[in-house]
Amino acid sequence: MVPRTLGPIGVAAMEKRGINPETAVRFNIYTGSKNAAGEVEPDEAGNILVFPIEEHGVVVGEKYRGPDKKFWQRKGSKQTFIGSDALDAPVLRMDFNPGQELHAQSLVITEGEPDWLTAVDLGAIAVTVPAGAPSRPKEKRDDETDEEESSGKFEFLYHNRDRLKHIKRFIICVDNDEPGQYLAEELVRRLGASRCYFVGYPEGCKDLNDVLTKHGPEAAYAVLRDAKPYPLKGVYSLADYPDRPPVTTYSTGWDSIDTLYKPFLPSFTVVTGLPGSGKSTWVMNLCVKLAELHGWKAAIFSPEMPVVPHLRDKMRRIVSGKDVESLSAPQLAHADRWINENLVFIDFDVADNDDQDLTL
Repeated sequence: MVPRTLGPIGVAAMEKRGINPETAVRFNIYTGSKNAAGEVEPDEAGNILVFPIEEHGVVVGEKYRGPDKKFWQRKGSKQTFIGSDALDAPVLRMDFNPGQELHAQSLVITEGEPDWLTAVDLGAIAVTVPAGAPSRPKEKRDDETDEEESSGKFEFLYHNRDRLKHIKRFIICVDNDEPGQYLAEELVRRLGASRCYFVGYPEGCKDLNDVLTKHGPEAAYAVLRDAKPYPLKGVYSLADYPDRPPVTTYSTGWDSIDTLYKPFLPSFTVVTGLPGSGKSTWVMNLCVKLAELHGWKAAIFSPEMPVVPHLRDKMRRIVSGKDVESLSAPQLAHADRWINENLVFIDFDVADNDDQDLTL
């Protein structure tokens, strides 16, 4: 059997990328060349880099990187992560909390082999997807069936679904281009945003290995160290909130009420009580007080009571402070004018066939 050796071309390729060749040897990466049948076989002098795809210590496929960045795989290769045995590292599990730095407790997922080996050299537990980043489809779909998931572009996730569900955190470290962003979106969607962190690259760098070759290992290490959690819809940290002045409260016009309740803007207040206990009357009195004291307008919706005469007469009594029957014509006109200037009523329009709701 021809020995599988990382030959001079392979060593030079690693060193050009700033990767320790011993790291490549540790993962059984070797150089090869094509035979007469067009198959890749081990060759110390070969110019093809061979990345074994292993699962539980068994080679289940191979990925090839030839001159001019030509990539292909051995026919029948299983679509799983390259370096997939890292998925079983105890430090990654949900119930493990060693107090180490974030990237030492997270699985780093990269888009290509140079980034994967760079992350490993930096002390991270890492894997890489087997076929790079797929192109974004023209039509977006979120309803893949199990059959499609098990044989499509993200087959490598499906095959490792049981191993991935036990992992506490992921650092998504893909290329800073359109295919890379699509890959990141799909990884986050499948793995869960609450477990995923994203990285940022210095200006002019497209991936982790690019940072290493242009700025050195300290800068590349900082990329992983400074990974940030993906934002969760509706969940914020204190730093996300801008500073605001103290809340301004307003008097209700009743000293006894002000000791218990003062409205402020914006706010939502619910008044509850037994039927017939005076809830509506008190709220309408409050609307009048707030209009008189602070110039607030009010919209009143009371589906149980007709506006005329019930609400109209109630508001006339509140505004005037007298029984409606005792009001003169000028007093009624004055009360109605005040109501028209400060209140509006929400009511059902019998000519409107649409269902009534509170949507504005």
